[in-house]
Amino acid sequence: MKKLIKKNIVIATHEYATGFPQHLRSYLSDHSSGNVLYIHHPLHPELREGIGSGYEWNSGKKRISSRSTRPVTAFGIAFFMKSLFLDIWWTLKSGKRWDAYIGVNNLNALAGVVLQKFGMVKKSIYYTVDFIPHRFSNTFLNAMYLWIDKLCVKQCDETWILSPRIREGRHRVLHIPSSYDRKQIEVPEGIWLSRIKQAPFSSVSPHTGVFVGVLLERMGLQLVLQAMPKILKKIPDFRLIVIGKGAYEHELKRLITQLGIQKSVECKGYVEKFSDVEKIVARCAVGFAPYTTEKSGLTYFADPAKTKTYLGCSVPVVMTNMFHNACDIE
Repeated sequence: MKKLIKKNIVIATHEYATGFPQHLRSYLSDHSSGNVLYIHHPLHPELREGIGSGYEWNSGKKRISSRSTRPVTAFGIAFFMKSLFLDIWWTLKSGKRWDAYIGVNNLNALAGVVLQKFGMVKKSIYYTVDFIPHRFSNTFLNAMYLWIDKLCVKQCDETWILSPRIREGRHRVLHIPSSYDRKQIEVPEGIWLSRIKQAPFSSVSPHTGVFVGVLLERMGLQLVLQAMPKILKKIPDFRLIVIGKGAYEHELKRLITQLGIQKSVECKGYVEKFSDVEKIVARCAVGFAPYTTEKSGLTYFADPAKTKTYLGCSVPVVMTNMFHNACDIE
């Protein structure tokens, strides 16, 4: 990481919650004497109204320029193509030759490949947060997604992966030769231990659990909700805090009503500042990561950040064994 401090870096990402690209930007903002161009696009615009694409260009701690587009109202192929165009356009518009371009997901990484061909980027890095063999139900779109992923692995100077299963998945699904393994470097999710304020034991709610994440069926929150009637029989004052929004939210709220546990579940929705999320988690007694056991989906290939957040806040984790380091956490 120290090698990046004096470099001129572009980070391009689609974002919803705080993760690696935001942590890297924060680190460089605090320590870098070089230029940092941070380009961001909404990952789930339907969950956060009024959010558009944008960029911030800093030199050390000085803001050079920034820009935001109109809020995104349509989420589809046109939106992703526009994101790709903006990555290229805003980097070209800077007029600088950048030392490194870090593209988070394959479309942002593809922009780095193009910019390197133009001579605007010295080194291109593809940061892979997930690998989903069947991301789209549309056969053509899914084939394009996999083709771009394979292209970026081959063309970028380095590919950073969250877990070794991503490398294995590319062998099996994309038939990428093992000669590219040395370019696929494992860079797992981390946490800011120095930033997290540990809650004193006396302020921890002993009968409170927490779930942090996008509300999707594969996240498995429904498993916790279904178990709550049994939990409440033994611990009548048990309380569950849910932080996040998502496409499965309506079904989860319907289940909460159906089970009659409305008074025991607090849905906080999306929390803007991740430091506020950490404060909430630190005062809970247990964190849940109950992913479903689908071996062809995102979780199987990923390194879920919520488990690191729970552990960083000194909160025990209740989880399934779906992800690659589940046994290590256990």
